[in-house]
Amino acid sequence: MKSKKYILAMCVTVAMCCFSHGATVGVIPGALNDGIKYYWNFDSGSNTVIGSNWNGSFGYDSSTHTGTMGTISDRPWKDNLGMDLTSFTVSLDISNLTGNAWADIYCLETAKGKIKIEINNTNEIYCYTPFGNVNLGSAFYTQLTGNNLSTFTFTGDDTSLKFYLDGVLIGSMEHGFLPTDDTSLTGMQFGQQYGGQHQLTSAIIDNVIIWDRPLSQSEILALTTIPEPSTATLGLLGLGALMLRRRRAM
Repeated sequence: MKSKKYILAMCVTVAMCCFSHGATVGVIPGALNDGIKYYWNFDSGSNTVIGSNWNGSFGYDSSTHTGTMGTISDRPWKDNLGMDLTSFTVSLDISNLTGNAWADIYCLETAKGKIKIEINNTNEIYCYTPFGNVNLGSAFYTQLTGNNLSTFTFTGDDTSLKFYLDGVLIGSMEHGFLPTDDTSLTGMQFGQQYGGQHQLTSAIIDNVIIWDRPLSQSEILALTTIPEPSTATLGLLGLGALMLRRRRAM
């Protein structure tokens, strides 16, 4: 009987942990931990769980354990990321996106100018760089404005920038920098253009992660396959209920 009590207690405890997470369980699979510079998972607040020294913080919804962008105070920014355009990844789960024309989801600063993930005036999302742009499409915009969190991932390597939605490549472009150019990422801001209180977006967010390396496509896909807490929770609570029923029958 003691073992059954223990199993029931463990099921309830783990289930409660699952309820404490947002859209995905806030545990990053093994190899994906390599190279993380900054990470917000919103399990218990809006502060980073890896990295520090950002100015401001995201908002936090304690009822859903998700983050928010929506006011001037919840658009964190940082100078001198200690990273390079030719070796980085930014990923976040995002939904309920709103913003006027030319509003930025986030903006990176380089010595040559800004790299912006931006809504245009026809409800399409573009990446604008000092050397060109790529249209990520109106379907992408429509998905991010919906109520379900989607995983948007942006990588940079020696020659190119790549964009993924829920693990699927949706756009790419050459970054345009010469081998002799300074490719340091000298700043970043979420929810608006870096360095100015304009071009604002609002959204629900979760699992905001920045790496100092470009993830592979298989790693990016793995970001979208972390078990949903609802599935894990139902299974654990079901097991707990079964054990309780058997205990009462004895």
